[in-house]
Amino acid sequence: MVAASVLFKGASAFYHVNYAAVGNERSPWVGCRRAVWLAFGPGFVPLAPYPLLIDPVGVATFGVGIVPPQGAAVVALPVPDNAALVGTRLWMQSAVVGGSLMLSSRLVRDVVLPTTR
Repeated sequence: MVAASVLFKGASAFYHVNYAAVGNERSPWVGCRRAVWLAFGPGFVPLAPYPLLIDPVGVATFGVGIVPPQGAAVVALPVPDNAALVGTRLWMQSAVVGGSLMLSSRLVRDVVLPTTR
C-alpha cells in the first residue's frame, strides 16, 4: 500500500489507498469521506467489523478527502528533513466513512536517512 518500505527523511512517502470493488463493479465507497491516521505506536481497539490497530492516543490525521470515482487514492506524507526523526517508527491506518466506519490493515514504516536506500 505504500511506495517504499521506509520513509526517507526530507522526502515524501505515498500511501496508496484502494477502495475499489472487485471486478468491474463500481466501488460502494466512491464519494465517501476517507482519511489516513498516523500514530507512534501499535494499538488495538475492537471496532466492528475491523479493529483499530494503531495507538489511539495522539493520532494525527492526514490525507482527508473523498474517495474518487476510480476507488483509489494516493496520499502524500511529507517527512521533514530533520535528523532527529531517523529511527522513528510510524504506524498508519486508513479509514473510510460511508454508512459505517471501515478500517484498513495497519502499515508500519521506519524513517531512515536517504543514503541508506
